[in-house]
Amino acid sequence: MDYFSKVTTAGGTVIQGSPVTSSATIKSIPTKSSQSVSYYVNVGKSTSLNGVKISIFGWDFSSTDYQKKLETFTLYAKVDVSLTNQGTKVLSDHGLKGYLASAGGSVFELTLDDEKSNYKVQPQEKKTIYYMTEIPSYMKTDNMTLQFAGGYLIKNSFAHRHL
Repeated sequence: MDYFSKVTTAGGTVIQGSPVTSSATIKSIPTKSSQSVSYYVNVGKSTSLNGVKISIFGWDFSSTDYQKKLETFTLYAKVDVSLTNQGTKVLSDHGLKGYLASAGGSVFELTLDDEKSNYKVQPQEKKTIYYMTEIPSYMKTDNMTLQFAGGYLIKNSFAHRHL
């Protein structure tokens, strides 16, 4: 079945969603089974996702617009972190856990977008690492911070935020 997502912003703008890298290869879901499929959409700079409606559609040639709403799904935040290795050794995550923290103190665990368990940044290389997390629609996104924890804690405000 061909399926696609649409996001309707609080202002009424409809934006087509795009599947996340690992979800782009999923073309079918067997009967009586489940499958996680992640989509992303850039809604621009916003301070809240309240009022955003996300729907997943499938083709239905018996309906007037050939589309049938299949389901709704939860909101995700995608965070991109730009790393530059200025050292002489390979930089890797070493099992660090990433977190997105709201200004009000709510914390959401991040997972790597491409489902790889780690990453490597060669000396003098600049690389963008993408993370995702699920956040509630009422959560304000201004003044959020990105945190990494492991053997030590790195806490910085992040400049790159895509919701």
